[in-house]
Amino acid sequence: MALSIAEGLNTWDPIRLYTDSLSLLQAMASTQPGDPLVWVLREKCLDLMTTRNLRLYWVKAHVGVMGNEVADRYAKEATARPAVDMELLRTTSDFQREARAELLSLWQTRWVQSETGRQTAQFFPLVDLVPKLHNSNTMQIITGHGRFPHYFKRFNISDTDICGCGSLGDANHYITDCRYTSDLRSKLRFDPDYPPSLFEAVTNLPILNDIVARVAGLLPNF
Repeated sequence: MALSIAEGLNTWDPIRLYTDSLSLLQAMASTQPGDPLVWVLREKCLDLMTTRNLRLYWVKAHVGVMGNEVADRYAKEATARPAVDMELLRTTSDFQREARAELLSLWQTRWVQSETGRQTAQFFPLVDLVPKLHNSNTMQIITGHGRFPHYFKRFNISDTDICGCGSLGDANHYITDCRYTSDLRSKLRFDPDYPPSLFEAVTNLPILNDIVARVAGLLPNF
């Protein structure tokens, strides 16, 4: 509540918040996530500090500090009330956080239900706002759009989608079971039953690049 009120003050007003909970201040000063509620409070303080002159102070309890004694009295009286009688408006940061979460939820639902992009979805099943920056060869594995027999056949560039080894020549084939890429595939470190792990290890990226480059050399230039 104190932070919500503080957000409504003029930007030039210095804000000083006092609490008799030393453990709370210590938990908020920690960089290690602990109680989720404390972590949210910490983030709200940090957000507020970017635009406000905010300081937090500890005052010793039960020693006659007038402001602290009054706060304790009001807090005790509030616990005896049958219901919450004050409604706080959402802060700007709360609204932005909720809007972002809602948009990500809608995006995730559409991503799961979509009939397109399934090659990419197996590697990145969860949407997020972090750009996936990869070179053109690695993107061919991620999207399935590249110099693969299956892709050429799909767009009538070739009359066959079969690899020279006799199997379906799609992107996944060359990272899982093609004999032409077996020496490179053996260097990959990932769990075939959990495709996202392929891109969780950065050491896999140059190997994937080499695999696609080799496959391109096996196919005719259309």
